[in-house]
Amino acid sequence: MARGKIGAADAEFTRAKNLDAGDLPAYVGMALLQGHREDVDGRFEILNQARGLADTPNEAEIVDRGYERLQGMRSTVRR
Repeated sequence: MARGKIGAADAEFTRAKNLDAGDLPAYVGMALLQGHREDVDGRFEILNQARGLADTPNEAEIVDRGYERLQGMRSTVRR
């Protein structure tokens, strides 16, 4: 995603989620892609799903970092 290969990143995150429905980094990545696409509802919907899957403090932290990154995207998109 950092290299601008949005389609490839989307395919990788989707594949990871399909292989392991509990793969929180895949959900966070998918949410960040939606943020990149400026899909406000979609990005937070995906992270809310991830929040429901987080069973440990470490997993909750992964999701929290995703929210923080999306909040940062939101502030740079607003003009």
